[in-house]
Amino acid sequence: MTDLKPEDIAIIQARAASINLEIPPDFLRGVMDNTALLTSFADLLEHYPLADTCEAAGDYIP
Repeated sequence: MTDLKPEDIAIIQARAASINLEIPPDFLRGVMDNTALLTSFADLLEHYPLADTCEAAGDYIP
């Protein structure tokens, strides 16, 4: 595990401030790690090939 860079901390704090969220310093590492993990999930979905002819999914009814 590497140390957080000042620019990483600034990004985390700016994102938190945009939604009026205060993140204690002890939690910055966890927030950064989870952000990286969720970004990798988003990248997987973003690059998943879908044909233009795919049907839309049906409505979810519990």
